[in-house]
Amino acid sequence: MSWSALDWASKQKTGNGTNKLVLLCLANYADDKNTCFPSYKTLISITEMSRSTIIRALKSLEEVGLIEIEERFADFNEAKRQTSNLYTLKVGYQADTHPVQFETPPSITMKPHITNHNKPLKYEIEFVELWNEYPRKDGSKKKAHETWQKLTSEPNIVIIKKELFEKVKKYNKLNKNKELRFIPHLTTWLNQRRWETLDNQNEERINLNQLVG
Repeated sequence: MSWSALDWASKQKTGNGTNKLVLLCLANYADDKNTCFPSYKTLISITEMSRSTIIRALKSLEEVGLIEIEERFADFNEAKRQTSNLYTLKVGYQADTHPVQFETPPSITMKPHITNHNKPLKYEIEFVELWNEYPRKDGSKKKAHETWQKLTSEPNIVIIKKELFEKVKKYNKLNKNKELRFIPHLTTWLNQRRWETLDNQNEERINLNQLVG
């Protein structure tokens, strides 16, 4: 093991963790000449990675100039048989850039900045007074306003604003102690022209009080 090779390998930017681990393994086997020849089987056993992954890592390290790979052959009968490669670590060399692919970073979805150019909806003072007077306020204020405008605007005026306010005021008084779930939303009350039945509702209450009395 070469301590200088191991120290050098630990400081290199190899592109990803796989390449770095393989380079450290080579440095661990390096001699004083910064060379080593561990077999694929040995590298697979140490790193617990597949043969194809080891080969890709070695090729990447060679492409960026961190190692040199030399094929070795041994005599076998009358032929040559390939043995483990000889790896030379380029101790002292530092690749400024390299073509290896970095590990894919987590996907980040950038949300576009949304600017709301819509101005806050402004209500006429007459409608605001009517809304505040009505006994139930959990409905849509916008829809109620649109209905109110249709009923009180030119050219076909159904009811004038002041008169409608007085009707709502009267309705509020008649239903002051009534549970809200039995009171329609203002939009419904306006659409169904409930103000037209207020007189009948008042008469029924008077008759009921007389019977109770």
